[in-house]
Amino acid sequence: MDVDAVVCVPDETVDDLVQALKKAGFSCTEEERATFAIDGWLRVRFRGRHADLTLGQTPFDESAIRRRRRAKLFGTEVWVVSAEDLILYKLVAHRYKDLGDAETIATRMRGQLDLAYLRHWAGEIAKGTGKFEVPGKLEELIELRGE
Repeated sequence: MDVDAVVCVPDETVDDLVQALKKAGFSCTEEERATFAIDGWLRVRFRGRHADLTLGQTPFDESAIRRRRRAKLFGTEVWVVSAEDLILYKLVAHRYKDLGDAETIATRMRGQLDLAYLRHWAGEIAKGTGKFEVPGKLEELIELRGE
């Protein structure tokens, strides 16, 4: 199990965030730390597990944060993204495991997903990042699930 998190901090405090994580027992390589503010992504490790952090700097991140909701996880209340936003994050990552996760979410949420929202942001993500595979993969998921 891993954790994926979007963190929203001003650019000038990214190093402070990394230092606070290290102080709490998380670790990352110096190269990972150095590129965090540039590429907006950092993997930190803690007790044999890892967490992937993304700086919430894109219009899509802002939308996902606005749509988040509270949920209980192991007895603790946490913020979680919508199923649609999680599917989009998984499609952006585009790793085999993430694509499988996106399919599982789409299956569980069949008939409940906001397809217009998904299609809008898939297109925007493709334009903004050059990840032109995202809309196509989304359509495959929609077709596969019979939406």
